[in-house]
Amino acid sequence: LTMVTLMGSVNRSLPKISYMKALDVYLAFCFCMVFGALLEYATVSYAGKRIKLNQKKFKEFQKKVDEMRRELARQMKIDNQLVKIEDETNRYHKKNCQIQERLLFLNTVPQLVTEIVQCPSSLPLPLPCQ
Repeated sequence: LTMVTLMGSVNRSLPKISYMKALDVYLAFCFCMVFGALLEYATVSYAGKRIKLNQKKFKEFQKKVDEMRRELARQMKIDNQLVKIEDETNRYHKKNCQIQERLLFLNTVPQLVTEIVQCPSSLPLPLPCQ
């Protein structure tokens, strides 16, 4: 606004001619520089806000990734515990099946049975053998 006022006052004080004066060129260049500085300020301000916004989004993304990693690690730990439990159950099941097979064999040949075989009480309930 100041540049426009300055250009108007200078043109009123000088004689009217049909061509541009050097002062007109200088004031137009100054006006363009002021307008360019305004555009530069707006661009830098906008870019700074975008950078901060992107950094904030990136930090939130990193937090979500870390949460997902922790959840995945926890889930893998639970899965590993379940696998261990299944392995132990299968081991006991195989042991029970072997005992049942021996008892069935001994029942088919009663003269070989010399003592009563009892299952240990620490074993879980036997699963059906296949």
